[in-house]
This record gives sequence, C-alpha cells and structure tokens, in this order.
Amino acid sequence: MLLGTQETEDMINRGVDVFSQLAAINDKAAFLTPFKKYVTSEKELLDAKHATNIQQNDIKAQLRRRQQLVAYISDTKTKIRTLEADAAKQLSGSREMVSNLMTITSKQVEFDLTSTTMEHRVTVISRVLSEEEAKLQRLKDEYDDVKRALVDEARHAVKLKERAERAAPENHPAFDCLPDSAVEIHAQVESITVALAHFRGDLRVLDTYEQVQKEIEEAEAKLARMESSFATLQDRINAIKDPWYAQLTDVVSKINTSFAQYFKDIGCVGEVHLNQDGEMAKWGIERRAQFRATGKLTTMTAEEQSGGGMDIYNERKVFSRITKSSCGSQLPQYFLITPKLITGLEYHPDTKVLVILNGPYNILQAEWDVDTFVAKRQKLI
Repeated sequence: MLLGTQETEDMINRGVDVFSQLAAINDKAAFLTPFKKYVTSEKELLDAKHATNIQQNDIKAQLRRRQQLVAYISDTKTKIRTLEADAAKQLSGSREMVSNLMTITSKQVEFDLTSTTMEHRVTVISRVLSEEEAKLQRLKDEYDDVKRALVDEARHAVKLKERAERAAPENHPAFDCLPDSAVEIHAQVESITVALAHFRGDLRVLDTYEQVQKEIEEAEAKLARMESSFATLQDRINAIKDPWYAQLTDVVSKINTSFAQYFKDIGCVGEVHLNQDGEMAKWGIERRAQFRATGKLTTMTAEEQSGGGMDIYNERKVFSRITKSSCGSQLPQYFLITPKLITGLEYHPDTKVLVILNGPYNILQAEWDVDTFVAKRQKLI
C-alpha cells in the first residue's frame, strides 16, 4: 500500500470521525450530575435517575466503542507507519528502477544508432555486392563467348588441317618435321620472314608464291561458298525427299499387299518391293514371283516369266482374278484380248464380251445389214 492512495485517505477520514464522536460523549457527561437544581419532585427524580441510567449505559457503550476506536486508531497508525516504510522502500526501488530505465534507454539509443549505422552499411554492402555479381555475370558471359569462339576456332583449325592434308599429301613429311607448339612455329615463321627480308635471290619466286597464295585463298573462299550452297541444297532436297519417300514406301507397301494377294488367289507367290540400290536415279520397283511349287522366288524381267503352259484350271483362276480386279465401281477399265474363251468361266455383271470377226471372207462394213441377214435366214427356214 502506497501513500496518497484512496485506501489511505479513507483510513485517515475514519480516524477524524472517531475523535469527533469522543468529543461529543465528553460534552454529554459534563451535564449529568446527581444534584441538578431543576429536579424538584420524586417523580422527576425517578425519571432523572432512569434517564441517568440510560445515559450511563450509553456512555459505557460509547466508552467501549471509544476503546475499540482507540485500538483501531492505534492499529491504523501502525499500518500507516508500515505503509510509509513500504512506500519509502518502493520509492527507493522506483528510483533504482528509474535509474536502470535511464541506463537502458541510453543503451537503447546507442543500439539504435549502431543499428542504423549497420543497416546503412548493409545497404551499401548489398548494393556493392549486386554490382559485383553483375560484373561477375558479365565476366562469365564473356568467358562463355570466348570459350565458344575458341572451340569454333579449334574446329575450324582441325578442318583446315584435314583439308590441307587432303590437298597436299606430299607435304606430310614436312609438317611432321614442324614442332607441335604454336609458339615455336611462330618463332620459325618470324625467323624465316627475317631471312626472306634479307634475301637477294630471284624475286620472281616470291611473286609466284604470293600469286599462288592468293589463288589458294580465293579457292578456299569459293570452296566455302560451295560447301554452304551444298548444305543449303541438301537441306532443301531432304525437305522434299522425306515426305516423298514416306508416301512412296506407303504406296509400294499397298501394292505389295495387293500383288501378294492376287498371286495367292491363283496359287502362286508374289511380292513387290522398292529397290534402293545405288543412286536415286537407279531406284526402281522389282516384282518377284514363284509360279510353281518346285521353283523359287525370282525377279520378273523380260527374260524371266512364267514359262507359259497354263492348264484350264489355272486359266479359270487367272480369269477370275482379272474379273475381280477390273469390275466394279471406281476401278480402271481392262481389256482382255484372247483367241479363245474356255467354258466354265465366272463373269461379272459388268463384263462385256466382244466377238471380233476378221479375215478375207468377212463382208464390208457398208454391206452389213441385220434386217437383210434375218430375212435371208427366214427364207432358208
């Protein structure tokens, strides 16, 4: 409990009220005497005595209350002194806390200043770090570009070396005698250049060398252009060839399926395939067939054929296969010219048979009259 609080004020006010009550009781006791002059009769005396007893009881009760109040006041004073001591201790502790708070506040200010300085340093360091990272990335990119250029130059050098070896194989021994280090080769070139600068021989040799060197450079440039043009043309050819080749192989596959089925229907074996031997101009379609069980699958040419001699059974199968292939909707027209037609053939509804009469005994076309022929026939009947 601290001084100046509402609880302390209430205790002090209750003590003032107790002292006021004690003063009032003392004032009443001063007027209570057994020999007052205005008591004149016995009745009044009895009433006064009774009143006196009542007042005495009241005074005793008030005295008891006074004693209680005195004890309460004494106890309250003791509490007040205790509270004052506690308040002094708390005040001392508060002063120490305020001192500590001021110390902490001072350190906090110093920390804030240090933190602000550190944040500024971190910002500066971050900016510098970002700039250095950007520089590092640029250096990496430049390194990658130089590395790629070096690899390209190395490949180009290898190609030039291979081209030089193919162009002048007789110079291989001379190249084998050269050192492997580029520095040593440059040193030899400089030495030879200095020697040539002091050369006093036939200058036409140098002119011839320069002319040949120029022609070589022109030829290499022309070769590079031709190689580039060849690569472009090769790409264009492949762009046309690839879809064409896919369609070609698909068509050949379909033809082979139909051809094999046709030969199977007539009791033979046949196949069609694309011959890709050699250049594209020499490609062709090859037909292979096996007409007899004892024979073998061979390529059909002008010299290689079935050998003839089909019997009536095989002729019927061939005619049936021809009829199926040429009759029906969306099929090409087919003409079969034969000197004879055997019996037992299967005709399709679209099949038409044309009998052609020709020879020295046939009449002229202008004399051909069906009505005349019918009339003559009727006369004979």
